[in-house]
Amino acid sequence: MGHPDFVLHPLVAGPERVPKITDPAKAAANLGMAVLSVITHATDPRASDILNALLTAVQDGGSSTVGKYADLIRTSLPVKLWSHLEEHMQPQHTEFLSDYTRSKKAEGKAEGRAEGRAEGEAQTILKVLRTRGLDVPEDVRAEISECRDDEVLDAWVVSASTAESVEELLERRAHRK
Repeated sequence: MGHPDFVLHPLVAGPERVPKITDPAKAAANLGMAVLSVITHATDPRASDILNALLTAVQDGGSSTVGKYADLIRTSLPVKLWSHLEEHMQPQHTEFLSDYTRSKKAEGKAEGRAEGRAEGEAQTILKVLRTRGLDVPEDVRAEISECRDDEVLDAWVVSASTAESVEELLERRAHRK
């Protein structure tokens, strides 16, 4: 591959080449290197000092740049260091999330709300059927409880109050599809 006689000399930065940045001023001067220092030396005995230097630099400098590194830091820290981080985080700090993580978090919340609405409607349908004295077999109860189709659930909510039987309720759903 490449040009004839081309020799690739990759640059490698092993742990011995990455400084252990424990001074917040040095961390603030080069946030990228400070992040790399936290990740590279996460199992070092002074790991909490390295992490504290980065946190102080970010807090004092108000840098939004570290948000780009937040997910990388979170996935790279061992449990012990992550616990140290959580102990020293204060609620008023900005939650540093990448745009990707922020969008996935929002999607998860929306999915959770939709799931909750569907479960609530299913419970309402079953409650109306039970109140009306209609026997709901376990397989039908499971089908209603597991349904996540808003149109079907809406039809069942309306039908639950007028259907003469559970079979009639299910037939109405079949006609809506």
